Amino acid sequence: MGGSEPRRGGVPEAEAVVVLGGGEDVAGASGWRDDEVDVRVVSEAVSWLGEGDGRPFFAYVASAAPHRPCVPPSFVQGTSAAGARGDSIHLVDWMVGELVDALAAAGELDNTLFLVTSDNGTPMIFPEDGDVANFPPNGPWRGQKADAYEGGHRVPLVCAGPGVPAQASRGEVISLLDLLPTIAEVVGATGVAGDGVAFPLAPEVVEADPERIIGVQAYDGRLVLRSGDRKAIYGSGSGGFSEPVGEPCGPHDPDGQVYDLGNDPAETRNLWGDGERPEVVLHERFSNTTGYAWPTR
Repeated sequence: MGGSEPRRGGVPEAEAVVVLGGGEDVAGASGWRDDEVDVRVVSEAVSWLGEGDGRPFFAYVASAAPHRPCVPPSFVQGTSAAGARGDSIHLVDWMVGELVDALAAAGELDNTLFLVTSDNGTPMIFPEDGDVANFPPNGPWRGQKADAYEGGHRVPLVCAGPGVPAQASRGEVISLLDLLPTIAEVVGATGVAGDGVAFPLAPEVVEADPERIIGVQAYDGRLVLRSGDRKAIYGSGSGGFSEPVGEPCGPHDPDGQVYDLGNDPAETRNLWGDGERPEVVLHERFSNTTGYAWPTR
């Protein structure tokens, strides 16, 4: 993909057809400007927070940045050394600061649980991604958005608020599905259904459940299972944007991948088929618990 690819309303034409459906020109709507979206979103959120009447509230503020198209507004352009994607990350930093300041002005900052996270890793194949060799957006993790590897699914979760120790770091594996039961527990809500598990915010050392299995899927639909440090990818290759993409497979096929992330966080040593066949054990436990059946589609 080149920088001169056709665009519709700021969105690359090929992506607009797929994502927007081709029939409804959402991105090209009158008055739409990609560089103003997040500024408007945070402005509306700040205004809403300032109108609070003392009742409990929940605010979900979803930024467009740093997703493509990366068109940061002028006041953050050039503020990073990592191009449009880096500038867009600075925009998200600015948005968080605006929300924190609004909570402080409303007298609610010390009484609010503030969470910042993302839905997936960063892609490294588009022009907006910049110099990914010198500025690796996924840090040391293998792969990128859409991949089965850690670079595709490992994201930060930053928590602040009552009962959350400042600058503490936690290492247990959680899922974004855990946010709903965690928030419900914090506010005392009952009868909240879902597949997640509430995680404690208090500073005590938390022992991860050794039996828990977290399942995700790569772009091509293949299953990825994680239990403790053991991770099984049911397919060859990345299953996403990185080459080779490979093909999905079942637990008894020869072409899958197993990694011990405790000793091999970069996912360089494939243990599929070794020893006690953890890929088979994990798949059976996950299927028995969830009803999941291969193939996925």
